[in-house]
Amino acid sequence: MAIVQNSRQRPEPSGQLEALIAKLTSAPQRRRAVAAIAEIAAGREQRELAERRIRRGIYAMHDAGLSQRDIARVAGLSQPEVSRRLKRREVVPATEVTPREIILQRSTGEISSTEMLKLLKGMTFSSSTPRKRSATDGAAGALGTTKQLAEALHDGLLSDEEYEAVRRAIARRRANAR
Repeated sequence: MAIVQNSRQRPEPSGQLEALIAKLTSAPQRRRAVAAIAEIAAGREQRELAERRIRRGIYAMHDAGLSQRDIARVAGLSQPEVSRRLKRREVVPATEVTPREIILQRSTGEISSTEMLKLLKGMTFSSSTPRKRSATDGAAGALGTTKQLAEALHDGLLSDEEYEAVRRAIARRRANAR
């Protein structure tokens, strides 16, 4: 049974989800389960995007000289949590948007697929993430890594065609730079 989550091309859920849905005996139960899976996926994408924005905001407020206590009030976090997040700060500048964030913006409907592809094709990508000072609060690592694109493809946030279009653009830019 193929599950269609929305109009964007997204891979079917893993065999594990298919097996769970197959346990349901009636068509109405299966439809409700499919709708719930889509709702949960959308909520997870929105939550991840919000967390990335909060993290970037924390860094920007800290760089502007605000106290951790003031940042905590604005972010709705405790001061110790703000301190932990600042200690795990990424190598990425706080003002930079990552490929994952752009992909999530499309996934949550903030930007179109065309806009997403344009932004991704225009980014500079490295082939690996840095090992030092990587964040551990769900951050993607370095700005513009090809690993982030592969993860988005694996997570169902990019279609095969979208992934290939961005990969070809990266390869063309690298070839022209030589």
